[in-house]
Amino acid sequence: MNFDQRFVSINLPTESLVGTISKTLERAFDCFVSPVNITKKIVNSVFSKESMKRTTLSNPDPSSGKPNKVTLADSYLGHKVGQLTEFDGYDSPSSVYQEAIDEDGDFFSTLGVNNDKGKIYLTRQLKASEMRRWGIWRIGQIMNYINSIQDNGEIDEKFESLGLDEDPDLDAFVTSNAEKKVIQEVMKAIVTCKVKKIESFKLHNLNVDKIVGSLKKHTLTHLYPYCEGCDHYADITCNNCGNTDLLTVSVIRGQTPKVVCSFCHTELQQDNVRCLMDHKVRIDSWYDGVIINPKTALVELVEKLTNKYFPDSGFLHEEESFYLLNNVVHYSSKVASKVMFKVRELQQFKPVWNRIITPERREELAEVLSLLTEKCSKHSVDACQACQHEKSIRCIMKPFVTFTDHKLHPHHGQEYGDISFTIQMLGMDDAVFVGIAKSYEKKPIKPTDKKAYEMLQQFVYKCKDTTVNVLGIVVAGELEQGFVAMLQDLAGRYRKKVVMWTYEELILVIDFAITNYDLSISEVVEELKADIVRRKQKPAS
Repeated sequence: MNFDQRFVSINLPTESLVGTISKTLERAFDCFVSPVNITKKIVNSVFSKESMKRTTLSNPDPSSGKPNKVTLADSYLGHKVGQLTEFDGYDSPSSVYQEAIDEDGDFFSTLGVNNDKGKIYLTRQLKASEMRRWGIWRIGQIMNYINSIQDNGEIDEKFESLGLDEDPDLDAFVTSNAEKKVIQEVMKAIVTCKVKKIESFKLHNLNVDKIVGSLKKHTLTHLYPYCEGCDHYADITCNNCGNTDLLTVSVIRGQTPKVVCSFCHTELQQDNVRCLMDHKVRIDSWYDGVIINPKTALVELVEKLTNKYFPDSGFLHEEESFYLLNNVVHYSSKVASKVMFKVRELQQFKPVWNRIITPERREELAEVLSLLTEKCSKHSVDACQACQHEKSIRCIMKPFVTFTDHKLHPHHGQEYGDISFTIQMLGMDDAVFVGIAKSYEKKPIKPTDKKAYEMLQQFVYKCKDTTVNVLGIVVAGELEQGFVAMLQDLAGRYRKKVVMWTYEELILVIDFAITNYDLSISEVVEELKADIVRRKQKPAS
């Protein structure tokens, strides 16, 4: 290990242990170990071309009639390789050289260089002292060059030398090489914008359809086509429900892309697209005019990788943001206005979230949560007013009475919101919070579920309500990531904040309420089961 030159040399008979050793070193020395990518420029700078004896040439898309991979071998290959013009455009992922091992140049071995793996190796058996002396000398040359690139090189060179292709965080995140390539190019564009102090960078090597298809799991894509009548890219409306906020591009491999309204799930027909000014918009391609907004998971990955490989540039998701319009990455260093808040971030609710629940009690509370519904058998104006002061828990809204100024009322979701109270946020002590409550759901709620549609209706309605500052989702379950991203995107457009009260938070809320009322879990469960029976007996109104 050499901390001054920033390298660790791992010499093992099997590659399967390299990752384990690397992780152990990272933990032991509090450092970051990344594989080195020995680029063509590094090879040409460090190794003598004249000593090359064999090389493999590769081109994944060669001209007609040419092979995509070829191996050349010759005792004097180093003197001839520059004359092989028929292989212009080919990369050289691996080569073999004759290497002098001793300082006098009298002791030779065959040296192999694998660019992609960042690996150099000798075929000759050496004493440990000889291997160490030679290894430190050669690795020192390579690292001097790589360090000079990191300090003074072009951004493309830096990316090529870092071995990002084998980064474990990136590998764990992606499911295809295409996805990996697009994420790397987006990250490179962000670093370029930061270093060159520009606001946008075009990904010349990537088509928009490739970007959309590769990142579909990690982004929200909104159609924003060019309107000749408006003479700019314009918002369009759903011709079924009139919504303008939720027209997303749906991409399924092997099928023609669709633009679907996430509100009413109507598919837009290509020959009937109109902008807000009612101009008919001609769609030559669903991909021409697409805004691609990253979901939280992708932003967090970009932050992690940028801070890992480019600490001098860095990236902070709370202060910086990016999105794509077509194949142009737009970067902003203005402090991004945070939209989504966790309950644990709000000191006002510390008495609720700062509690320890044993596994046994958690199981009992889970039964309570599964029985709570959005309304009990007695819901009416008078009954809700009376329940406000009772020590009972018969609906999902009731626990909030114990730690907020929420007033119980009959269930009129779209008009009033299910839960409403003042909250300490945005520099205000009395910001208005309105929550949309839904009962227990075993599986994560997806955008296409009926329950999601009901929540979305109320959410959009409240986004447009100027008296509301903070929106809440109160659901005894979890939301699928795509649905959360959709709600976050909507709230951001209307300058609202969102606080999520999902399964784990509601377990804490119920525990707080039961403790506050000095109730036992068993009597709450018994009362809820009795109320279910009463609801079944009650005639439909």
